Amino acid sequence: MTIPDTSKQPRISMLRTYSLADIFTLINAACGTIAVFLCLNYAIEGEKRFLWIAFLLLPCALICDFLDGYVARRRNRQSSIGADLDSLSDIVSFGVAPAVLGFTLGLRGIWDMLILVYFILPSSPSYDAIWRLLQATFLENHYCASV
Repeated sequence: MTIPDTSKQPRISMLRTYSLADIFTLINAACGTIAVFLCLNYAIEGEKRFLWIAFLLLPCALICDFLDGYVARRRNRQSSIGADLDSLSDIVSFGVAPAVLGFTLGLRGIWDMLILVYFILPSSPSYDAIWRLLQATFLENHYCASV
């Protein structure tokens, strides 16, 4: 049994595959995720500063979402992970985080929950993420020409 020579193979670095637009996308996702955690902290501790910071993080996520698209178009450079990462961060920042914020503020009735689910499913970019997954699975493998 021979051991393959790995000295000639190029090293794959995840940090090298990120573009500047991807950094803005990651900041967008971080803003949404932190907003969710701050809502949970508010629910446990009841300190209003957590709620105010969560409110402020959502416009920050929106600015980063604008900047990632602007930078990618301006530099004419997209990474291989950029589109999927953008869809995922949009789901977190503009779907899950506002729904958790609404639930934290007291939208807990059946009609309220239906409205919050509406934010997560059809109005969020989750359909875009599902569409990209279908394209990657079916179109590239030539199983289906049109969906």
